[in-house]
Amino acid sequence: MARPRAKLDVSGQAALVAERLATEPAGPLRERLLAVKAGLEGEMTHGEIAASLGRSRRTVETWLGLYRGGGLEALVPKTGKKRGPKHGLDARADKELRRKLARGSFRTGGQAREWLESRFGIRRSERTVRRWMEKSGGRSRRWFGPAIWGAVNESGTGSRAA
Repeated sequence: MARPRAKLDVSGQAALVAERLATEPAGPLRERLLAVKAGLEGEMTHGEIAASLGRSRRTVETWLGLYRGGGLEALVPKTGKKRGPKHGLDARADKELRRKLARGSFRTGGQAREWLESRFGIRRSERTVRRWMEKSGGRSRRWFGPAIWGAVNESGTGSRAA
């Protein structure tokens, strides 16, 4: 026997769901509104709602939980700013990095990484710093060293031919 469902329309916005659904164009919010409307009607299980929308049951349960907790506003998909970590460079550090890259001050991402850490206290992986360098218009090289190349030849170039 299934457990009884919690009341879905805690905020009393069932009428607003129907109004908004009538004017909402196709998209993620409309899909969520359809799921909530079906949930409010109570005639379908979460699995049936999910199947009718082509979504997983868990996704529908998430949407219903959002509606239950925050009403219509909680259903609106987040847009605009990305949710990932912020860029690690402030404007001043970015400006100085660009200037040094233009002058060719760094040969590798490791050199730029060490400079950023000593100058600004910014600690990031070498890979991240190389990515910043590429975005800032610079080129970075990975330094592998003779241990990876093999023996250094007579000319000191470190070619693979020993």
